[in-house]
Amino acid sequence: MKSEAIDSPVGLYKPHPRTLNWFGTSSLAMGGSNQSIFILAALLVGQGTISGQGTAAIILLMVGVVLGCLAVPGWIELLLMYPNRVGGIAATCAEAFRPYNPILANLAGICYWWGWVPTSGLCSLLAATAIHDWYLPQLPVVPTAIGFVLIFTAVNLVGVKWAARVAIPIATVSAILALISGLGPVLAGTVDWRQATNFHLTVPFEGWFGGVTSVMAGLFLIGFVAPAFETAACHVGEMINPQQSLPRTMLASAAMACLFFIPLPLIWLGVLGPEALSKDLAQVLGPTFAPVFGAAAKAIAVWFMLLNLILGGLQPLCGAPRTLSQISEDGLIPRIFASRARFTDAPWFATLFTSGFAIFFLLLGDPIWLIAATNFTYVFGGLVMPSLAVWLLRRDAPHATRLWRAPKGTIGLGLLAAAVWATTALLGFQQFGLSTVIIGLAFAYSGSLLYVWRRMEDRRVANLPFTFETLHLKLTGAMVLVLLLDGAGYYLAVSNLPQTGSPLLTILEDIFVVVAFLTVAVGLVLPGMIVFSAQEVSNAALRLSRSTVKDFAQAMKALGEGRLELAHAQVENQPIAVSSKDELGHMIVSFNELQTNIALAAHGLDAAREGLSQARTTITNTNAELAQKLEELRLSQERMKIAAESGQVAVWEIDLLTRKLIWDETCFSLYEAERERFDGTLGGWSELLHPDDRAANLQALDEAVSGAKKYDIEFRILRTDGEVRHIKSHARLMKDESGVPRRLIGISWDVTEQKKVEHAILAAKIAAEDASSAKSNFLANMSHEIRTPMNAIIGFSHLGTDETSPETLREFHKHINTASMALLGIIDDILDFSKIEADKLRLDPAPFRLQELIRDVSDSLTLSAEVKNLRLITHIAPEIPDDLVGDSMRLRQVLINLISNAIKFSKYGDVTLRVTRDSQDEQKVRVRFSVQDHGIGISEEQLGKLFEPFTQADDSITRQFGGTGLGLAISKRLVNMMGGDFEVESRLGEGSTFRFTVELPRAGSAGGEI
Repeated sequence: MKSEAIDSPVGLYKPHPRTLNWFGTSSLAMGGSNQSIFILAALLVGQGTISGQGTAAIILLMVGVVLGCLAVPGWIELLLMYPNRVGGIAATCAEAFRPYNPILANLAGICYWWGWVPTSGLCSLLAATAIHDWYLPQLPVVPTAIGFVLIFTAVNLVGVKWAARVAIPIATVSAILALISGLGPVLAGTVDWRQATNFHLTVPFEGWFGGVTSVMAGLFLIGFVAPAFETAACHVGEMINPQQSLPRTMLASAAMACLFFIPLPLIWLGVLGPEALSKDLAQVLGPTFAPVFGAAAKAIAVWFMLLNLILGGLQPLCGAPRTLSQISEDGLIPRIFASRARFTDAPWFATLFTSGFAIFFLLLGDPIWLIAATNFTYVFGGLVMPSLAVWLLRRDAPHATRLWRAPKGTIGLGLLAAAVWATTALLGFQQFGLSTVIIGLAFAYSGSLLYVWRRMEDRRVANLPFTFETLHLKLTGAMVLVLLLDGAGYYLAVSNLPQTGSPLLTILEDIFVVVAFLTVAVGLVLPGMIVFSAQEVSNAALRLSRSTVKDFAQAMKALGEGRLELAHAQVENQPIAVSSKDELGHMIVSFNELQTNIALAAHGLDAAREGLSQARTTITNTNAELAQKLEELRLSQERMKIAAESGQVAVWEIDLLTRKLIWDETCFSLYEAERERFDGTLGGWSELLHPDDRAANLQALDEAVSGAKKYDIEFRILRTDGEVRHIKSHARLMKDESGVPRRLIGISWDVTEQKKVEHAILAAKIAAEDASSAKSNFLANMSHEIRTPMNAIIGFSHLGTDETSPETLREFHKHINTASMALLGIIDDILDFSKIEADKLRLDPAPFRLQELIRDVSDSLTLSAEVKNLRLITHIAPEIPDDLVGDSMRLRQVLINLISNAIKFSKYGDVTLRVTRDSQDEQKVRVRFSVQDHGIGISEEQLGKLFEPFTQADDSITRQFGGTGLGLAISKRLVNMMGGDFEVESRLGEGSTFRFTVELPRAGSAGGEI
């Protein structure tokens, strides 16, 4: 997998502790799923001069949550490509945008963060208002709201695990009350379905364009809450087993969002009417709880809203700070944002920073135009850019590791949803006022300032000067200037138009937002691509000049000076990836060709150097040969000496006149004798011999001197450390010109290791004889096994020739058939094993259904079990795919062998077959089979030779229960051929468990096609 950090030192940040399960994460995510109830009134009637959409807003809520759900599969895929990250979907876009512009990843994270900043303050403000109105009127609203924000901040600083513990009971009660609020009126029949389905769209001006404008503005505001269930994605790096937990969490959170967005508003409209829904829901939701809670319904409604408000205030301070922390670790914003608490791992600075802005917006009153401005950033950072990142990674990195792959077509659905959200931003965002437009764009571009700050910080840490003379800053600055000029033109135009609902004013606003959006996109993407390509070429050119070209120049100089060993250039040809087909792409192609040509020249230089080096070597060798021939005569004796020493052959001599023994150095080493202590006499030599071999050796020596026999003997010596070594010795008697013996010259060498090999061969011979005996016993056993069914066949066939009744004859035929099948099984075992021994047994893989195979095996053996009053039980794990590829006949053979043995050796209880999944990927499945019985069991000694051919674990067992003894040996070999192995657990008298695994391709996969 590629590195997840952008310009960040590898290993600088420690991984997050994994403490969250899917339920705790889903509970936190409900803080986003329930946001619909907080903006419902604003959608119905608006706020101040900003009009709402009327009851048609409920339809828009449904459309919004459906659009949010379309992107879920692609988001899960993207998040699980980098399962150690936190911060949500927007903080996981870095790798996709790296080749285009790192600021895009910064933009996605910062825009997403801005979208969640006002939420905590808004929920706290609403909660404080409810407490003031219903319970404690003496409490001031704003200070109480600030207190809520500070409490939520403290909980999150304690750690995400504690935040989840706080969220779980609140989310559980809130979800239950939401279900009651929806189901209660439906079951009680208090829903006016005519009123619930009577929708009206409020438009700012007449005509179809006014309707489109109203729909876009409403759907744009809904974009802030519709996919808010993705807050569950902020904690992937903190999840236990994210590959399993994240899909569950996302789907559970999406389901809760659907509950809050689809049935609840519809039922509330049918029970309360549009006028009531436009008010404070805490005051009007009582009738929806009345069918269940009666007189307490009003209080329940207040607490329902309070619980949702508390959860909505807690979650943003848990998820959004992790977005800042992650993009800081990626090198996109200042390092201080990556600071984590030592014991709780909480991003303390990012949490306090988010909390501070939430309080600031709270003090402003969190007006709807501010919500719309932050929602503009959220739509692009949290909705549009992540779906685009999923598509880019599918296109640019198709082979990257993906722990979860989105189903076919869902990536396109995510792009479709992103396009719709982008359209709502372009056509609906500006209708919340000029201040909303300007502030939203300022929020979007604020991340660029933080990115510049981080680059200055990184250069300061690296002791590099910071310069503004960069192509990136120039291009981006030019785009910002275009945006400012466009804004000035827009301001002049709208200042001279009536500020009431005017189609012309709306069109001008739309045009300005489109131009602003294109300017932001072009101002970030195009300069980023240009600078990225230019930096790639610049870095490659720098590498080329400092390595290959420099080495090439030095090598040419060395070649001219005759220093051939230095005439070598190291080639580092690293082609640059071409990401465009314009002038930049052509420049990169040309530079790659330049690198290739320089590499060819360097290789040519190496070839020339090798040629000159070979020529010089030839001349040198010729001169050396002349000197060598002169030296060979002088060194011949020395070579003989070296040869003897290297072969560990000791040379010795006995002067027959003086009876002195002369040794070379190897002799002293062979006997481990010290030159100073050895007196050179035959008596001193005989003391080194093994006492048992001394007399025979001296006699052989006397016979050699007398000429009676040649001296060719093997004997033992005893070294000073007590070690016994075997010596082989051979000698020749040398005579003078008159034929009188003068010397006995001999050689000796150590044959101890040879003796050890001989002993090993003898042991192997004994083992082979034992194996032959075992085979003989096996054949005797086979003769008995074959003779038994043959006698039955012959006997009953003979009886069948007599005059017998049809019923008796049928019984005879039944016995004959049983004996024949037993004989056929014995013959099949012998044939299979002979094929295995000859290495001619082959598997025949084909598609098959595993459950059908298990059912056939069970059906074929159930009767045998019932005859012995045993139960045959099978368990198949549901996660195992049914369509697999393999040799089903051989797999059936192994299973039947194991289950038959279990039935044979069991006298009571159950025989259980379990089939589970060991591991799985897209291509294959590793399946584990387990057969358990309550039979006689196997001793530890018997387990050691259980799978050996021709060897019975216990002959008494064979005599008592029958069988060839080949079944397990054949089964083990078949399982090995299918990529698995056996495991056996057994206790004598208590039963046995045989387990084996096989690796089976999945039908239809690349590895499973036949």
